[in-house]
Amino acid sequence: MEVNMFACNNLPEGAIFSIRAGQVRRQAAAAGNRPFRFPAKPLDSPLKIEVFKPVGTAYVVLRTNEDQYKLKFVSAGEETPMSCEMHVKSVEDGSAAPPTPGAEEPKEGSTSSKEAREYLESHAVMQFVQSLLQTLIKDKPADPYAYMARHFQSGYEPHEQRSPLPTNIQSAPASPAMKTVQAAMKEARPRIKAPKPPPSRRDLMRMNAKDTFLKASLDGSLQLALGQKAPKQPVDLTAVRAEAKEALAKANQDGYFRIALKSIAIQKKYGLVDVSDITRIAKNNLGLLPQPLNIRFKTALAQIYVRGAPYGGSDKSSNGHRYDSIPIANGMITAGMSCQLV
Repeated sequence: MEVNMFACNNLPEGAIFSIRAGQVRRQAAAAGNRPFRFPAKPLDSPLKIEVFKPVGTAYVVLRTNEDQYKLKFVSAGEETPMSCEMHVKSVEDGSAAPPTPGAEEPKEGSTSSKEAREYLESHAVMQFVQSLLQTLIKDKPADPYAYMARHFQSGYEPHEQRSPLPTNIQSAPASPAMKTVQAAMKEARPRIKAPKPPPSRRDLMRMNAKDTFLKASLDGSLQLALGQKAPKQPVDLTAVRAEAKEALAKANQDGYFRIALKSIAIQKKYGLVDVSDITRIAKNNLGLLPQPLNIRFKTALAQIYVRGAPYGGSDKSSNGHRYDSIPIANGMITAGMSCQLV
């Protein structure tokens, strides 16, 4: 008797047909479209047809001198995997059951050779197995399977714990592929500089001290304090004369002496420019921005205005500054430079 199943609808994926006629049962994948053959005639006994659905799959690789294995079945949605142990032994007379039509499972065509190769390459399985076999042939251990199992565990025993790495050992360098990825990520990452941390209390004290010394040097208080407290040192006139003679000879040789004499002649003819007001620090800083914390350059803005009017003429404001002094100083402060109005 031959039974064929066709026009099957709404069967679950991987469904298996199980047909029983009398004492004979045949099973085959529903997607195989293969006939089921029985020794009985069509009217000898009723047929029992069942649809089975696989709930777990396990693969085992048989090896020499081993007859007991443990299987773990992979199933979707199960937190605890199903497992069982299996015993395999050879038949003494070597006889094998004849193939039964309909019982052979059709070959799966879902996984192509290209997909299999991509999977093995993505996990570097072939490279690892090749290196493992080369090492196995070179060492020739007494128990090759235990030897390979140890390499699968990176040289550790199954229950052996790894020692923590010392702090002075850095991580392994990245592979060329990883370096390429890191370079691409670095190129794509926006080049935004991280904000500078706020200055510490010590830095603020240091900057305030610098500003105090700067103001003292400009208004003359520093020179006055040094002149009052500095002890008088005896002057060696012979050394001073020798140093002056050497400086004059060098200046005459370089041409600076002639330039200095010419400058003195010009000063005698036209007089000197009065720059005494430049050393006076402005007291009214209304509208001036606070000085920057991280100073790039230190500057001083000297103001010159026309005298005559009640407030110094058309170019002088009521606070004693030129109209353009505060904007210029604020621009310099915004650029990271300290600016002192004098």
